[in-house]
Order: sequence, then C-alpha cells, then structure tokens
Amino acid sequence: MARRHIVGGLDIGTTKVVSVLAEVSPNGYPIIKGLGECPTLGVRKGVVIDKASLSKSIAQAVRLSQAMAGETTNAFHVAFPVVNQLAEDLEIVDGQLAESIAMAGVEILEIIPSVVASGEAILTDTHKKIGTVLMDLGGAITGLAVFDQGLPVYTQALAVGSEHITSDLAVCLRTSIGEGERIKRNLGLAEPEPAVFWKSTVWGV
Repeated sequence: MARRHIVGGLDIGTTKVVSVLAEVSPNGYPIIKGLGECPTLGVRKGVVIDKASLSKSIAQAVRLSQAMAGETTNAFHVAFPVVNQLAEDLEIVDGQLAESIAMAGVEILEIIPSVVASGEAILTDTHKKIGTVLMDLGGAITGLAVFDQGLPVYTQALAVGSEHITSDLAVCLRTSIGEGERIKRNLGLAEPEPAVFWKSTVWGV
C-alpha cells in the first residue's frame, strides 16, 4: 500500500492562527484532514512582540489539527504577513517568528508572505500571467501583492485591517466593539445593491 503524503499548512495572522493538515491525492490536489484555529497572541501589527505567547498559539492550533486528522506531522509550510518585499526576497528570514515556531515544536519547510499564499489559492494562472494586484484584508494588516508573468513581483503590508473598521463603527455609532463587529458582519456589503447603485449613478440620488 502506497504511503500517504500528508502536508501541513500554518497561517499565522494578526488575529488568529490556523493550522491545516491535508493529504495529497493521486491527482495532486489536497484533501483536508484536519483543521485547528486559535487566537493569535504575541503579535502586533504583523510584528512578533512575545515569542512565548505566539508559540503557545501555534502549538494549540497545530494540536487541534493533528487531533482532527489523526496525524502527527510537525513539518509545515508557513504563511505570515510581511512588509515591502521584492520577488527575489520573498523568502522571509524573521528570527523572532522562526524562534516562536521552533518553540512550538514545528519544523519550518518554508515561510512565505500571507498575501502570496492567498494569491495561490484564489488567482487563476491567467490572472497571474496578465498582471494582477491582490488585496488581502486581515484583522490588523492588509496585504498587497503584484503578480506578473505568472509570478509575485512585489508585496506590501499596510497596518490597516478589518478590526479598524469595527472600531470606527463603534466610535461613530457610540456603541461597543462587539456591536460594531456585529454591524460590520451583518450589514457590510462587498459591492453595492444593484438597485441602489443604479438609482444613485443614473439619477444622481
């Protein structure tokens, strides 16, 4: 019987850490076997400020994914938000981050910018070849990546995220952060309602 090929993915965001274990199928596509998620501790605006706290978040997320998958793989591909990188520098060397991951008992296979990982997940080959700018809105960081000729040629991270929208709503409406988050999730629209958009643009209302 052929040995199963299990791969691990670790996304260390500013608000949560997500760990995924997947089995690579014969056709090359991953089959998700385990998923673990927990709040991110020890990171502020994309910068590691407390290695011990971050390592605990990572370890907890990894344990949850391993328990669901019934696997004990400790080697992971890691995604993390980074600032101002050109294509030739996309391999991240962050001592604080690397130490936090090692403290959690995780072996790093590679570290890549989160926005590049997002691009691999949602952009087609055509998008990446013709030239595309991808914006990935996170909790406290918004990642930007420029893809051209099939490759990421530039990345940037801005210290603005969805948590700022929540806090702005809470301040402007004079309500709690929790209520601001509820309003954002329930009433926020990715694009305007067609009827409203048509009325406002055609009739100037």
